[in-house]
Amino acid sequence: MGGSMRRIVPAAACAAVCVTVMSGVYAQEQQPPSASLELLTSDTKVSADGSVLQTLHSELRATNEGGAMQISRINLPFNTGMQTIEVLEAYTLKPDGNKIPIDLKTVYEQLPPETAQSGMVTDERVKVLFFPQFAAGDKAIYTVRIATPYPHFAGSFFSGEIFPRSVPYKEVRETVTAPKSMALRVENHAVTFSRAADGDNVIYSWHYAAPVATKVETTFVSPIDHEPRYFISSFKDYTELGRAYAALAQPKIVATTKIKVLADQITGAESDRKEQARKLYEWVVHNIRYVAIELGHGSFVPHDVDAILANGYGDCKDHDVLLQALLKAKGIEANSVLINSSNAYSLTEAPTFTQLDHVITYVPELDVYLDASIPVAPFGVLPTQEYGKPAIRISAQSATLTTMPVLKPGTASIHTTTVEKLETSGTLSG
Repeated sequence: MGGSMRRIVPAAACAAVCVTVMSGVYAQEQQPPSASLELLTSDTKVSADGSVLQTLHSELRATNEGGAMQISRINLPFNTGMQTIEVLEAYTLKPDGNKIPIDLKTVYEQLPPETAQSGMVTDERVKVLFFPQFAAGDKAIYTVRIATPYPHFAGSFFSGEIFPRSVPYKEVRETVTAPKSMALRVENHAVTFSRAADGDNVIYSWHYAAPVATKVETTFVSPIDHEPRYFISSFKDYTELGRAYAALAQPKIVATTKIKVLADQITGAESDRKEQARKLYEWVVHNIRYVAIELGHGSFVPHDVDAILANGYGDCKDHDVLLQALLKAKGIEANSVLINSSNAYSLTEAPTFTQLDHVITYVPELDVYLDASIPVAPFGVLPTQEYGKPAIRISAQSATLTTMPVLKPGTASIHTTTVEKLETSGTLSG
């Protein structure tokens, strides 16, 4: 969370790679298109324990050399701590029908480029497919199988897909097959959906086609709030989703001996509870560096508080549980708050973590929200993007869907000064 919570769950991760590739192609030029997504199919089988087996097939065609440069290399993301990925077939298809298969010995594994640049500690990897003798007019075709035997939440499943209007999709067919005993809630927006019983299972099917890309105006809210999309989830509501996270995080909020000693050192002779909370918050903010660590289930499970202290770093979940443990040592109750840290201002109707990528802290008796992973935020002040959003407030006893307070008028302001000089030659500088 806060860079450490996955927005795309494992079952949908590889289907999303096609969107990523094609978005890159069409962001550069919308007329004429340099590539097209000819076919995308995804068949996901979910077991009662929440484990997942997905088979993904993709066909991408380059219409010019720019498109060929883009899609001649495909990165397939997966998590080595939770998943395996098998390339069943991959080949270049020439316009005359000639197939040139990828030598599977040349399928390399590496860190995702964005991860390597950010310094994140993660077991996220990508399988890299290089399509041989690839040129304009060719198709890059591949089929992969992704197994997720170790779900984040046992017995639960959630997934989804977003289809940006700026990307042309000739044909998309996706299915999720799950036991009847696993009641799944489905949300659809501009995507054709059907449901059918199949023995002890239910097959959920989606179809989407938009062969002509649409030029989309610049928006300031997340694509998940307005693009064609679907989501599916075994969580009946956000209360249940919050309790699932609490089951992983709450056991970490422990006032250990080291925590108690540190809390006493930080607060000293201070007896005012608000000032105690302020001192503890400021200590965490200034002494625990933010480092995103995603190993195995680390996207959702915080580290032990003593380990966070010893390391002197952690992600947003770690900042939250450490601050709560220090507050707990002084008898001050606090809650975890799941929230979106970017430009998403709504939650999916089918409860998922798609829009919940960050964790902050709430202190009920002081009615104050704290984001201890932001080193420049004074006590009681949040980054502007965290105000006015839906959030899940979590305690050991309950999980509640709430709305963050709205930023008060006059609280934040931006001042811009522009100086321009017009030369006699007509040159304008500033």
